[in-house]
Amino acid sequence: MWTSSTKSMKKAQTIKEAAPLYSESSIDRVRFGANQSLIFIRIRVPLTPRSDGESKLRQMSRSVVLRKPRSYKHQRKEQTLRHTASVVKSILDSNNVRGYQEVQVGVKGRGTVFISTNTNLGNKYLRDKLSKYSLKTLAEHLSSDRVASTLAPVDGGRHIRVNRHVKKFITRVPSLEEDWAQNSIQIPNPVDKQEDGLHAERRIKRAMGIEGPLPREVSIKGIRRPCAHCFGEMQYQGGVSVAAGPGPMWGSQAASMGNVLPSTRVTHLTEDRNGGITFDHDSDSDSDADI
Repeated sequence: MWTSSTKSMKKAQTIKEAAPLYSESSIDRVRFGANQSLIFIRIRVPLTPRSDGESKLRQMSRSVVLRKPRSYKHQRKEQTLRHTASVVKSILDSNNVRGYQEVQVGVKGRGTVFISTNTNLGNKYLRDKLSKYSLKTLAEHLSSDRVASTLAPVDGGRHIRVNRHVKKFITRVPSLEEDWAQNSIQIPNPVDKQEDGLHAERRIKRAMGIEGPLPREVSIKGIRRPCAHCFGEMQYQGGVSVAAGPGPMWGSQAASMGNVLPSTRVTHLTEDRNGGITFDHDSDSDSDADI
């Protein structure tokens, strides 16, 4: 089923001219990467010197909020959304769908599940392939069709993590009784050409018809933490966010669409279960039984 003739995805939005390192109340943003991968890490204390062979991310991890593996015991719904995002990313990657950077999954109360990438073409592929499924029937299909093992071949820590998520999705979701797990998957409508690249969380929020703070019944989770711009958009009334803290600030035009101001909070980075430092995914679980 997952064969695709999808053409190469359109190139990401042009990167804005990067601002220099600047200081706000003794807190700086540090550049990392370049071109389409340019991000800014907001630090809370000055960087300490790098030791021999130390990566820049490892150096910065001492100056940000470092999130270690934790339990998801009391966040099963959000955990399922994270697993779903990993499964969908695996489907996209296994079929050579390119150009997107993120997958996010959202649900409002007992209603519909929304799944989105940050590109129109990525969402077109998902609409063509996933709209006939609910989460439960998708999990059953992946299991019965024996395609799950092809979605994320074991190749280093990231793929091992994705494999764990795929297994949990297949084993846990069929037993869910909640309405949202049984309702048809929805993919947000395309945005205008000049908005293509709009981050996945904000596409989901728009598809839900939400302006302003999120209702408490909304859950949105993906592979990465909300970026510095999306973090403010993903808050409930009272200022509590769907995430403990923001990820990096991306240097692309897509990140700052709609004149959304970036969060001034210190960046949260992830220490994975192997001790690596990354911004490519949120916190790992602290046990195999609770992944």
